[in-house]
Amino acid sequence: MKITITRVKKYNAQWNNVVCVDGLPVAIAKSMNRAGQIAAYIQGMKAEVNDGTLKKQSLNKWRDKYIGTTKDVQ
Repeated sequence: MKITITRVKKYNAQWNNVVCVDGLPVAIAKSMNRAGQIAAYIQGMKAEVNDGTLKKQSLNKWRDKYIGTTKDVQ
């Protein structure tokens, strides 16, 4: 599993960080700190990703695919 964080510029907007797993975009974050937390959560580490806009179910799908766990990491 290769997780990359790429900084991209939206048209007439701020920079965003795209978190990709094996080249497929999984999440978009405005700050690099937030993108790092998302990447850590996908890798199975403890990270706070509850903010109401990000659905843990979509991240759990990627985490379970590569780690093989179904328990919720908090």
